[in-house]
Amino acid sequence: MPAGIAEAPGAPLGDADEAARVRSGASRGTAPAVLERLASDPSVTVRAAVALNPATPPTADEILAADTDERVRVLLARKLATSVPLLGASDQARLCEQAYQTLMNLVADEAVRVRATIAEMIKDLPNVPPALVLRLARDATSVVSVPILRFSPLLESEDLLALLADPPHSGTASTIARRAFVPAAVAEELIRKESRTAFFSHSATCQPASLGAATRYSPRSSPPSTASMAARAGPEAAGERVSRASQSASMAGRSVASVMRLSIGLAVKAAGAARPCDPPSALSTQGDARWWRAAGAKAGARLAPPGFL
Repeated sequence: MPAGIAEAPGAPLGDADEAARVRSGASRGTAPAVLERLASDPSVTVRAAVALNPATPPTADEILAADTDERVRVLLARKLATSVPLLGASDQARLCEQAYQTLMNLVADEAVRVRATIAEMIKDLPNVPPALVLRLARDATSVVSVPILRFSPLLESEDLLALLADPPHSGTASTIARRAFVPAAVAEELIRKESRTAFFSHSATCQPASLGAATRYSPRSSPPSTASMAARAGPEAAGERVSRASQSASMAGRSVASVMRLSIGLAVKAAGAARPCDPPSALSTQGDARWWRAAGAKAGARLAPPGFL
């Protein structure tokens, strides 16, 4: 027994320093009565040492299970969950009598870390109390229940079917489907559940495009109909662009001819010659060239039809 730690059940612990109390709480040779008193020590470090001590009596574990510090409860949960597969048959019976209720209290702990620690430690163990496994499998928090749902060998077909009928969370079916072995009845239920889910999801998200066409109101254009209308309108738009280009060229040609006629008229007027008749509307080459030469002679300038400029 470390110096400063009283062995008598009623001896005060205030005279011992914290380091000595920590050593006493972690020692397997410490008397059970002392460990029980250290479980209520003001120092969280001392209580954590007692929680980790395999020799801590069940009465002290019950005190630690209600500790106000979550870290102490997590350490206690890890110790109790780890000690289960290391016990013999007689020790298993003793555990069920002395520490089973403490472990069940920790499984119902409000802190997710405490419950998740137990689930992770016992997820693939074949010799843990089935009620403990079922309690964790029905946990609504996925980080707690998923390890049990996927790996625990203690979940029978009836348990899995009951979990599928009343899933604790949305990922229950997908987690059970990833188990290494899925019984035939469970596999059939998974298929039926997936088929129903896929059917309702498809019905809720898909709607035939022809439903709106049967109503008296004009439906909103769907992407396929809009694309088809654009495809049908495409050639017409292209032809329209060509027609507009031709019209622009024709208008430009008429403007050039008008400018040429006006220029010739002004030149003839400036020379005092009689105004000749209007030039031909078409851009000719031979027959109309004579007119351009005559107009140029009267205007005192050498003119040529627009095609020869």
